[in-house]
Amino acid sequence: KSISTRRAGCSRWSACCTGEAELPAPLPRSILPRSILFVCGMNAVRSPMAELLARQVLPATTFVASAGVRGGERDPFVDAVLAEDGLSL
Repeated sequence: KSISTRRAGCSRWSACCTGEAELPAPLPRSILPRSILFVCGMNAVRSPMAELLARQVLPATTFVASAGVRGGERDPFVDAVLAEDGLSL
């Protein structure tokens, strides 16, 4: 499936925003990472969402975690956004 329009604010170098990108083919298991750590400021929005999405697409044998540079509470916005796709943390 192609992406047909350029989104506002996208980098002109970003293939996903130029309409030229095709969705990538799945990677062979031999080159998939064995572990991934997503880090953001407080582990409140970006990294927990990235962790959940990575768990959806990577094999169960891949260790996936998220962390924050400082402690903080998860933003309720995360739950609302994930619920739109039927996902939850």
